[in-house]
Amino acid sequence: MHQTYRDAAQVLACVARGQGSLKQVLYAQRVRLGRRWRAVYALATETYRHQHELERWLRERLVGEWRDDGEVVQAAVSGPERSAHWLLFVVLNEWRYGRGRLLPARGARTRRWTERLQGIPQGENTTEPSEEATAHRKRRVDPVETAAAAPRTFLCVNRLRYTPGTGGGDAPGHVDIPPQTVPDAHWPQYIWRSTAPRAQLLQHPRVRDISWIVQDKGACMAVIALDAQPGWHVVDACAAPGNKSIQLAGSVGAHGRVDAFERDPQRCALLRQRVGAAGAAAIVHVHSGDFLAAHAEHEPRWATAEAVVVDPTCSGSGRAEERPIGEEYDQTRLVRLAAFQTRLLCHALTAFPHALRVVYSTCSVFERENEQVVAAALAHPTVHSVWQLAPALPSWPIRGCLGMREAVRVPAYAGRATIRADVTTDSEYASRSAHFIALLQRRTTGV
Repeated sequence: MHQTYRDAAQVLACVARGQGSLKQVLYAQRVRLGRRWRAVYALATETYRHQHELERWLRERLVGEWRDDGEVVQAAVSGPERSAHWLLFVVLNEWRYGRGRLLPARGARTRRWTERLQGIPQGENTTEPSEEATAHRKRRVDPVETAAAAPRTFLCVNRLRYTPGTGGGDAPGHVDIPPQTVPDAHWPQYIWRSTAPRAQLLQHPRVRDISWIVQDKGACMAVIALDAQPGWHVVDACAAPGNKSIQLAGSVGAHGRVDAFERDPQRCALLRQRVGAAGAAAIVHVHSGDFLAAHAEHEPRWATAEAVVVDPTCSGSGRAEERPIGEEYDQTRLVRLAAFQTRLLCHALTAFPHALRVVYSTCSVFERENEQVVAAALAHPTVHSVWQLAPALPSWPIRGCLGMREAVRVPAYAGRATIRADVTTDSEYASRSAHFIALLQRRTTGV
């Protein structure tokens, strides 16, 4: 079986064993996977998203044409903590939703699977019309593209390297703009959008040198909402993989400073590498440690911070293209996440005495992780008399829930049938994933 399939299965088994979220495990293995990483990322996320559909479909086969197939039965019952179990799902996902054929590899197993799948209709699907499934499969002919189901990819401009239309200093502007890419309708100086295949964009020279950063629109909007000024000192509380830190560096400029925290050593190494590759190392100072340990009472350098970005670990429920359809969320885990998120936000509001603005953002659709976290932080005795909600991005029409009109909701695009919350078919306001953004402002300033 092709190594890419085995790697994707290993990643999914690690997630099932509780070694981290899908995204955490993928980024932890980025160095080991090397050039295969993008293809593994796409296969793993797409298989993870379709796992419930694939499981239902597999059960039908196990009582039908595969009931006496020992290899399939053994893999199916081996349990989700085993790579063999997930290899079965990866192969089925590739056949039904990906290339429609297996990547070539030596060995009898690939031949057996090719023969086994020949009699299985690829367009058959219990949740999608067969014509749509067939079109979906034909549209994505490369495993790198299998995670790109949304109709557009957003790019954030690295303003340290490139200003659209200027040619980046050494080439005509039209050469530097990736194909099928146009300015965003709302913030063209920061965000552009492209209908080109995601894999094609990732290979573009200006994306590879991080002049353009492939980043969701909602994620870019968090930094835009902060509105950090040239020369400011900004703290990025949960910085890896570094896209927001690089965007912040473009805002504060050469005379500003960004302190970026990441406590996971492997993700911190990735953060440091991306910051350097983006030309931001002189502005972004990477800290391998816990943001909660930074406090002006202990280290005077934090007294100069004027703004903080808090984009913590969340359920990821807004990532419609990376989450299983029909997934049920562990309410106990959501409670734990919300408690940790509240702790981080309260720390941002109390540890930096000269901070003027704090942005809190997630890619979750749950009020428990969004509006309720902000409300809990503002109710803290040391916070409510000092900080208040400020209108984030006032021109944006989609506002927060629970009466929190100052906050912003960014819906995910509903290009395919979905049962997920916070989706829209209005492409003007849609992001690839759903996001929440809240801006808090110090009461004692006139900013």
